[in-house]
Amino acid sequence: MSAYTGNARCPIKKYATVGYISRYSITSYSFLYHYVVMDLQTQQQNLEPHIKQCLEIMREFPDAEDQDIANRLMQHLTEGEEETAYQLVEFVPMAYARTFFAQDGVQFDDRYCRRLEPGGVSHCCFLGKEPVWRAAMAYARAEIKALSTAAGEDLVEKFSVIFLRCELAKPLWDRVGNGEDISGGRVYPPVLQRLAVMPCPTPAPLPNTSLMNAVRRGTELLYQQDDAGWADTTGLHLKIAEAIGGDAELAWQILEFVPEGFAAMTLGPELPRLNPTFQRMQADGSLTHECPLSAEPVWNMALMLARYEETQRFAIPRIYPLLIRSLTLRVVNEQSADGSELSEVRIVLERDAPMPCPAPDSSDLESIFGDDE
Repeated sequence: MSAYTGNARCPIKKYATVGYISRYSITSYSFLYHYVVMDLQTQQQNLEPHIKQCLEIMREFPDAEDQDIANRLMQHLTEGEEETAYQLVEFVPMAYARTFFAQDGVQFDDRYCRRLEPGGVSHCCFLGKEPVWRAAMAYARAEIKALSTAAGEDLVEKFSVIFLRCELAKPLWDRVGNGEDISGGRVYPPVLQRLAVMPCPTPAPLPNTSLMNAVRRGTELLYQQDDAGWADTTGLHLKIAEAIGGDAELAWQILEFVPEGFAAMTLGPELPRLNPTFQRMQADGSLTHECPLSAEPVWNMALMLARYEETQRFAIPRIYPLLIRSLTLRVVNEQSADGSELSEVRIVLERDAPMPCPAPDSSDLESIFGDDE
């Protein structure tokens, strides 16, 4: 097991050099889990020929309808891969538009929604849960980066026919054509018109309890921490305690466990296997016994809130400051840095406080290690 002690922000150093994460912001937090845990290299290699084929068809038939592009792609796919063809038509232009306009400082949401029949809009899901999207983004980033450094390459001429198939790109392109500055612009989650199953479930309503309400108020302050100028731990604690009626202990728990609850949401199906636990540093420098993070009510409320937030159609995902504070994600990153398989995650909190589960007694230890006598 790996452990990390401290309350520092999580830099996720492995990806800081390639633009996914900086100290104060994460370009796409959904890549945290999927690039760390899943074998994306294999997935990307399997999808690369189809992405290339999609780009070639779109360039050859710039005025073709999406259905026509998908039909042509299906001729190169095996039976049963029709959904892959439709997703390539949807996600490849979005990936190129996002990569191209991000160079101008445009901020894109990491989620998408779909049109519902007979009307309305579905809940949102993270794009990073779609393998075709992840592969398309990796392919677009690699190609645009390579061509950006090549002499004589006109990226607009080469890619405009691709990213202008994306509805998100058209208003941005019009603004650029009118001489407007688009840096710092924000793009809401796209609503895809094709009817299809979303990769995340419809959210359950949040419980209206005093604990959930306190967690929600504390989380709102954590969302604002950098913009408000009080991102240090002491300042945050004071603000949270004030917002929840002066409960100093609960404010500390919100600071400690809300980032870990939101991090747990990004681990998806891997969460039960990783079985995140925590210990505390005691006043004498020793460590307490371990307890599962799931034994903490605040952690459970935060995980529930994170899963709910994932599906809501707000402007830009606001959870980046939370994830940067997560010790769970730091451990995941440290485990994966050398390519080793992820194992159970254990974190160490610096604050000395009661543990939510009892310490094992002698009978528990005997059942684990046996009686030496």
